[in-house]
Amino acid sequence: MSRKLEVIISGDSSQLSRAFNRASDDTTRFGQIGDRVWGTMKAGALAAGAAVAVGLGALTVALASGFSDAEEKTRLWAQMEQTLKSTGNAAQKTTPQLSALADSWESMAAVDDSDILRGMNQLLTFTNISGPSFDRATEAMMDMSVAMGDDTYTTAMMLGKALNDPIAGVTSLQKKGVKLTETQK
Repeated sequence: MSRKLEVIISGDSSQLSRAFNRASDDTTRFGQIGDRVWGTMKAGALAAGAAVAVGLGALTVALASGFSDAEEKTRLWAQMEQTLKSTGNAAQKTTPQLSALADSWESMAAVDDSDILRGMNQLLTFTNISGPSFDRATEAMMDMSVAMGDDTYTTAMMLGKALNDPIAGVTSLQKKGVKLTETQK
């Protein structure tokens, strides 16, 4: 399978040109420092080449990670669309609404956005959780996930079961260590 990478750089061309010139100047200065330290042009070039190789290696790893993350998110969004369709949109949410909800949690929680989407996808399978209740369930999922040290998928499964069948769900939550007041029960 072949993949294509397109990089689009936009902005003021004079700023871009200055940035490339500065990078070129920095590389030249690095080479000059290498000459003085190692005493020869060859040693400086080797050091500069090694630095460039390390930099390119780091860039390659970052790009590969970015592609992997993008593929995962694409898969999770497709799963969300399918779940909304298969449940007849029992959650009464649109993909843009769910996207905004996930984005808001990503900025506030110390949880990876892909993990948030996995948890939300699990919550969507419980057809008794809808409308504003879905928003509150997502918030509870995030809070519980962080507090209990579980991933959001596991927490969403437990929370979804509790909300779908409250009597059995309360027992399940209590076994996991969640304390509920009489009012909450």
